Amino acid sequence: MIEQGLVAKLENSSSPDTDEFVALAPTRETASSDAEGEATPYREEWAGRIGWFCADYGGAYVLAPEVDTSAVCHRIFEQDGYLYHSGGIQKAERLVEHETGLFFTENSGEALDLRSVRPTFRNITLRKVD
Repeated sequence: MIEQGLVAKLENSSSPDTDEFVALAPTRETASSDAEGEATPYREEWAGRIGWFCADYGGAYVLAPEVDTSAVCHRIFEQDGYLYHSGGIQKAERLVEHETGLFFTENSGEALDLRSVRPTFRNITLRKVD
C-alpha cells in the first residue's frame, strides 16, 4: 500500500504519553456552547422533524434478540427558538445542524441523522411514532 501511495509512513512519529493525552482531552468546561458549532436557531422547515421517535425493534445492539428496544424513545422539539433532542436518560440538549437534516447534540456531540426515512441517533435506527 505504501508503494501504491495509498498510505504514507511517518519517519519520526510520536504518540502523546498518558499525561499529555489526558491534558488534551475535552472537559465539560471546554465542551461548552461557546465553542465552534453553536446551536442552530429554529427554522420552520424543521416542523416535519419534530415529534417522538422510538428505536426500531432490533435496531439497537442487544444481547438477546427477543428484547424489545422500542421503549427507547427520543423527542425532537422546538423550545426557546432552538431545536432540542431528549431521550433515554439524557437531559434535553440543543441541536447543531451540520448539514441539512444532520444534527449533533450541542454538548455531547451525538449524531442525529434525519436525512432519510430511516432516521438514526447514535447509529441506532429510529421510527417516527407521531
